[in-house]
Amino acid sequence: MVGVSVFYSLLSLACVFLIMGAYQCRRVFIYPFLYLYIGYVAIGFVQRTLIFMYLIKQANGDLGTMILYYTIEFFIVLLHIYTWACVYNLIKALKSVEVSVTKRILHKARIGYLAPIRVHTGMAA
Repeated sequence: MVGVSVFYSLLSLACVFLIMGAYQCRRVFIYPFLYLYIGYVAIGFVQRTLIFMYLIKQANGDLGTMILYYTIEFFIVLLHIYTWACVYNLIKALKSVEVSVTKRILHKARIGYLAPIRVHTGMAA
């Protein structure tokens, strides 16, 4: 029971770090959330599976109930995977911004002034 409390406390702290990292554009603060969220999804999957198995047993093994519960679980897991992928994509976006800023700094050092860098937005002018 103590381990579960510690895990969820760490996950809550990682969520705070995620918000700080997104606000300050610092990837270092975002990584703990990714790792702990994988554990959270795994624990939640096992927990929901056990709960649904118990509920199916209480419903005398009705096939419709079983399909309903596992469909619900499937969509919950999809939502968690989507959330994780969004945070992972944020890290990739921050990395590309860091690369462009580094290129700009190197360009400034070579030329001696800060030249504007064109950013392609994918929209027609």
